[in-house]
Amino acid sequence: MSKEEKELDDDSLLYKTIQSIGKNEKRIFRLNLIVVGIVLAMLAAVLFLVGKYAKEKYDERQALEQAKELAVQQKQERDKIIKSKAVREIIAIVDTVDNFSEAQRDTLNKNLAFLRANLDSLLVHETTDLEDTIFVWTPPGLVIRNQPIVADSTKIGGYPYGSALRLESSTDSYPYSLQLFNTFKVDGHYVKVKGDSLSGYAFDGLTSPLPFFFSATSLDGYMKLLSQYEELIDRLGIEYTKERESATLSSKTLVKKDFCLLMRRLYEFDKKKKNNTASFSKDNGDWLIYLDDKKIEILGGYAEGKSEGVRAIVYEIK
Repeated sequence: MSKEEKELDDDSLLYKTIQSIGKNEKRIFRLNLIVVGIVLAMLAAVLFLVGKYAKEKYDERQALEQAKELAVQQKQERDKIIKSKAVREIIAIVDTVDNFSEAQRDTLNKNLAFLRANLDSLLVHETTDLEDTIFVWTPPGLVIRNQPIVADSTKIGGYPYGSALRLESSTDSYPYSLQLFNTFKVDGHYVKVKGDSLSGYAFDGLTSPLPFFFSATSLDGYMKLLSQYEELIDRLGIEYTKERESATLSSKTLVKKDFCLLMRRLYEFDKKKKNNTASFSKDNGDWLIYLDDKKIEILGGYAEGKSEGVRAIVYEIK
């Protein structure tokens, strides 16, 4: 074999060797890619399963926490209802008892003042959403009947002074009227209401959408408590102004009986009438109340020259 032929054989062998090495490297590279892909897929599956398990555990913890919070809220609401009902009933009973001695009544009044103040802070009227809520504004309490017609119905219970009731249905089909202090005619209807423990029909002329505050003893004090209900104030179109010797409360949606019931509570019409220090009269449809230290006018129209709504002006008499 010539030298040239030998060199050619060596070159061919080297070329084949290089080709073989290249093919092996490619095969190894492909195998490595497959292994890496399998490992990554397995890792992704493991991470997915771990994430799914962690999420399930997180959701379980969240559900458990929410259930605990709901249970606490429900217990607090039950406690509120129980306490508010008990205190309201105590106040309603004591307010109607007249045969206490002066010392007993003084002690009771001091304790009632404490109960009223704490009841207001306890309730915040049990809800800040007062839409479709009416309050009992008659000292004897509100009678609940099984039918919306007095003659054909049975008294099934009642709610005491200050109770908050949900208005379930209201129509013009069952009108009814009565007189306050044998002077002011109150027109209304029997409507369906629901309270803490009883639902039935009641006369809405002795109720009002105005919240009842046990601790309020003046119009100024009442308005300070009412100021926390901004949505209600806007919905009822309520405005309040105070001057040196008078205060004016107006509403674009309420009627005279709403303000009369409010003033009755704030300025103790019933007790003053019993003591002959209150008188009631009408003048061209306006309701006038004279007390020993105040004159109250309840006028149609939320402002001068307006027909809708109502306004009340409380004058200080010196």
